Amino acid sequence: MDRCSKEVCQHIDFPGNPDLAGIGVLVSFGFQLALASTFGIFAVYHLIVARNSKSDWKDFRGVFHTFFFSSVYFNVALAVAAVVSIALDDKTQYTALVANLDLLLSLSSTQALWPLYVLYEAGRPQDDIPGSTFRLLLLKTCLGLLGATLLSTCAATIVVHWGSNFELFCFHDLPARSVVSGLLYAPIGITALGLGTAALRQVYPPKWPLAGIITPEKSDKSMLWRWVHLGMVFLGLATMWVAFGVLWMLRTEMSGLTGESYQENEWGFGQIVAVVAWLPTAVDIVWEMVKLVRQ
Repeated sequence: MDRCSKEVCQHIDFPGNPDLAGIGVLVSFGFQLALASTFGIFAVYHLIVARNSKSDWKDFRGVFHTFFFSSVYFNVALAVAAVVSIALDDKTQYTALVANLDLLLSLSSTQALWPLYVLYEAGRPQDDIPGSTFRLLLLKTCLGLLGATLLSTCAATIVVHWGSNFELFCFHDLPARSVVSGLLYAPIGITALGLGTAALRQVYPPKWPLAGIITPEKSDKSMLWRWVHLGMVFLGLATMWVAFGVLWMLRTEMSGLTGESYQENEWGFGQIVAVVAWLPTAVDIVWEMVKLVRQ
């Protein structure tokens, strides 16, 4: 029976969704993960060794600013793709799972870099930057909406059991499918952590009620915030790499199951756009390297 089922699955034409899990998307995520991990290590250094110091790091600041905002824009594109794929597409479970997995991967990397962005803003003369407060508020609102979008689409994917014939007889039994489904519960905890942190900071400014307990010699809120930011960095990086590994696992199992009909290794318009999204960051990196060589 298992042999017959496998043969049937290999003869069902299921192209997948290359614009959500294609080779170009993997290349784009690879670039994002590499830079996010590098800046994440830099954030840990600043939080532990430099102790939130506002020391100058101008060699990285321009690249980080471009990369961070490119990540935010990329998250917006993935959020739109997730909503559209669930609401307007063929509503297959595979498409919904992959769309949410992509958004979780990208959004977690942005979350990991938020503490470094806070340091970035703290090290700039805000009085000389018109509209900086408004932009920061707009950025927080955007990230909050992205978190809410991820939470709602994950809930829809988990609760609603869509299924084409391929998914009912083939995709449902893949180990990676159950792993992805379980991983989508992660945004619930991440979103709750972010909302709780934001709420506490608004309710207890400028000092936290636990600051004197955790650091009896200092009641300064910066000591507690350092640990909160470290937790955000480690949680974001861990979620990011786990999501990437699960996406790779899912693509590998799907390729072995469907054979030649699976088109995830073919390039398409959406995949090219995903790679081009990081072009400004790549240009900034090259320019910074050129300036360092000239010095």
